Amino acid sequence: MTLHSSFHATRDTDVRCCSYGTDNPPILTMNAPGAALAISVFNSQPMDVHRDFVRALVDAVAAYADAFEMWAAGQPDASASTDQLTA
Repeated sequence: MTLHSSFHATRDTDVRCCSYGTDNPPILTMNAPGAALAISVFNSQPMDVHRDFVRALVDAVAAYADAFEMWAAGQPDASASTDQLTA
C-alpha cells in the first residue's frame, strides 16, 4: 500500500503514544483541529517488522530534530522564539 499525505502541525497539535501493554502494539497519534494521523504496524506483522519500523522512526525523528535545530539557528529571531531541544 502506498499513501502520500501531509500533516502540518500547529500550536494545537497533540502528539501521543497510545500503549496497550502486551495486548497490542502501540500507536503513535497526531491530532489537530480538522486533522488526525495514526502510525502503527499491524498486529499480524512479524516482530522484526515492528522492531525495524520503530528503529527507523526513531532515527527519522532524531534527524528531524537535528534539521530543525540547524534551520532554527539560521533564523533571524532564533534566540527570541525557540528553545533548543534536549534529547
